[in-house]
Amino acid sequence: MDDGYEVKYFNLVDDAPCDPFHKPDSAMLCRLYRNGEFIFEWRHIGGHCRNARLIHHSNGKSYLVFYEYYLYGYSVLDLSDMKCAHYIPQESADCYDEHFKETFIWVVPHYDPESDLLAVEGCIWAAPYSIIILDFSDPLKIVEANKWLDLGGKRGEDTYGEIYDEFKSWEPDALVCVNGTISKEEICQRMRLAVC
Repeated sequence: MDDGYEVKYFNLVDDAPCDPFHKPDSAMLCRLYRNGEFIFEWRHIGGHCRNARLIHHSNGKSYLVFYEYYLYGYSVLDLSDMKCAHYIPQESADCYDEHFKETFIWVVPHYDPESDLLAVEGCIWAAPYSIIILDFSDPLKIVEANKWLDLGGKRGEDTYGEIYDEFKSWEPDALVCVNGTISKEEICQRMRLAVC
C-alpha cells in the first residue's frame, strides 16, 4: 500500500488437542503498520484472507477496507482517528442456520472520488464474478447487502455477470468493465430503484 502503510498476515495455529474429525477453524492475525510502526490489528476467521485496500476519500481522509470473515461482509477503518465499522450480513452470518442466504462476497473494492461510489468485484458463492456498487460517501456508515446494486443482474439468470464482471477503471462519466461500460447516471438511477 502507499503512504507508508503495510499489512502483514500471520497464520494462527491452534495446537490444542481436538477430535480428529473436527479441525479448529483457521484464522489469520492481520497487522497494519505505518512506516514500520504497528498501529492496528484484526483477526480474519476462516480460509484464505482477502487483501485489505487503502482508499483516499474525497473528504480528505484515508480508510482501510478489510475483511474479518472469510466470505461475507466488510470492515472500514478511519485511519485519522482509528474508528472502525464492521458488517456481516445477518442472512449470511451463520452457514448452519436454516435461514442462511448467500450474499455477495467482496474481493476487490475500487473507489471513485468524483462520485463517492464504490465498485466491488466479487461473486455470489458458486456463481460467476460480478460487480456491486454502493454509496461510499460516508465510509463508516454501513451499507447493508439489500442496498448493494449488483450489476451482474439477477442470480440464476443465464446472463448473470457476463458484462459487468471485471473492473477496468472509473472514468469521469462511467464505470468501465472488461466487457462493457455503464454510465454513472445509469448507476445512480438503478441504485435509486434498487433501494425503493
